[in-house]
Amino acid sequence: MLARPGASAKDIAEETVHLEQLFSASKGELVWKLYDAVPDKAAWRAMGEAGHQAQQLELYKTKPWLEIDAHMELRARFAASGDVEGVIEAEETLAELQALRRRAASVTEEELAAGPVELLKEEPPWLFAKTGEVVEKRGAVRQGGEVLGPQGGTTPRADRRQAMRETGIPTS
Repeated sequence: MLARPGASAKDIAEETVHLEQLFSASKGELVWKLYDAVPDKAAWRAMGEAGHQAQQLELYKTKPWLEIDAHMELRARFAASGDVEGVIEAEETLAELQALRRRAASVTEEELAAGPVELLKEEPPWLFAKTGEVVEKRGAVRQGGEVLGPQGGTTPRADRRQAMRETGIPTS
């Protein structure tokens, strides 16, 4: 997991929900699908420039679903611990994510056929809803914080899984 400079302990703790999703039987494949298809900004732009807006839109719709699921879990955790401010923040974020999901769902076949869709040009799905300085994702993190890039023509998923094995994290 990568954190932006200045991330608080609470920010990092909240991101662990996504790690739980990654290893979830019901959500893990969606996470892998999203990150494997869009390993970086260049891949996202290339997908759009190649006219694959329908594929972009499907990937884009995946992210709000995962984020909504994560923030519902966070809201429940905050409520269980009596963190009223956390509950309010989670509910505000949920409202924003619901609006984003509705916005993505409103894109029509005609808009897709007409060419680049403004919503999809804004940013890759793994970046939205983040604040502060965004560090472009480049691969998995190896022990000691060394960030891995593509290795020997392997896929980003294979690189991440190899890095996980090297650091003792079990993979399936």
